[in-house]
Amino acid sequence: MTDKSIEVDNFKDTSLYVIYISVIIQVMLSMIVILMVFDSYDFWLLVISVSFIVFRNINQHLVTVASVENDTFTYNFLSLVGPVLGLIIGFVLLYIFDDNAIYPLVGFGFAELIGLSYITYLKRRNIRKLRINFAIIKDGFKYGLPLVLAGLLSWLGLNSSRYILEGIMGLSAVGFFAVGFGLGQRAASMASMIVTSAALPLAIRVTNESGLNAGVRQLSDNFCLLFCVLLPSLVGMFLVQEDLVMLFISEDFVQDTLVVLPWSILSGGLFAIIYNYLNHYFILAKKTYFLIYIDGALALLVILFSFVLINMYGVVGAAMSMSLASLVLIIALMFYLILNTGFVVPWFFMLKTLASVVLMGGFISQYGVTNFSILVNLFLNIVSGAFVYVFSMLLLNRSAFLLAIKSRGY
Repeated sequence: MTDKSIEVDNFKDTSLYVIYISVIIQVMLSMIVILMVFDSYDFWLLVISVSFIVFRNINQHLVTVASVENDTFTYNFLSLVGPVLGLIIGFVLLYIFDDNAIYPLVGFGFAELIGLSYITYLKRRNIRKLRINFAIIKDGFKYGLPLVLAGLLSWLGLNSSRYILEGIMGLSAVGFFAVGFGLGQRAASMASMIVTSAALPLAIRVTNESGLNAGVRQLSDNFCLLFCVLLPSLVGMFLVQEDLVMLFISEDFVQDTLVVLPWSILSGGLFAIIYNYLNHYFILAKKTYFLIYIDGALALLVILFSFVLINMYGVVGAAMSMSLASLVLIIALMFYLILNTGFVVPWFFMLKTLASVVLMGGFISQYGVTNFSILVNLFLNIVSGAFVYVFSMLLLNRSAFLLAIKSRGY
């Protein structure tokens, strides 16, 4: 066994011990909070919630290990199986049974369990043989503690507007806001995950093998993929939003959702650029402490904008605050990275993607189908819009496309 393989095994063993201990602590803290805050609670909902926390955290750890090992299958599988399969299972349970918050949670928890079980089967390892290395734990705290603090601040940035909205307008306003805002955020997250689940491990591998400058160039290529998937997805969602909302959202929430959704889509896309592109530079450069400043600034901006815009525009102001805060932060980060690092922004590719999206939007606006049922209209508009977008992208990027075909020997 080589020194490198021993080092990797030590890292994996130690990290598994840490994640098991942290999961136990999280479960205990969750139980304490629930018992202190709530006078009564649903026992099975509590069990499923705790199970989801356990499975999700272990899987997230395995995703991180997979990125270090350049194991793209494990990284992609565990990144996608929980959100995607969990969403499908949740929808099926809600459709078969009735409206109950426990069913989506069951779906996500069961999907995470499926992912964990399959990867555990593929990578069988005897827990009694695990070894702990305290030097690795020390290095882990040095690298990971800023990520933990940044994660807490990120949560504050994503959720503070809801609490401010509740304080100003009441709990019912939060319900209307959450439906529309969650839809746009989830759409951006799903679109981003298609690309970034494999892109970040690739950038880390390139950086480890060829240095930071090569990693930054790979990061630029990653963003090209992210942008050409994210932009048409979110613009397309905006163009078909009425049919989409009518199909999936209760009639009582339709009007409020349609008002909030455009800002939700915009904020979701901007957040995706921050967390799936700009932040990745600091991970590659091993400057994770900088993420604390980024997430702290985002949280502060969201809070400031929320107080002003909610008082001016009500529920819509909460979504507007998220969009404006993320836009200000993106502009500031772009200036910093371009002026102080070798950061590369693929402006020309972005313009070609934007042109293709404009063509797609113009086609759907002019020739969009409206004569059939909601489901058929939605399907035909998505398919036709996707065809126009893909065709125009191939046309505008024909040189790179032909080169890629030639390199594969076709």
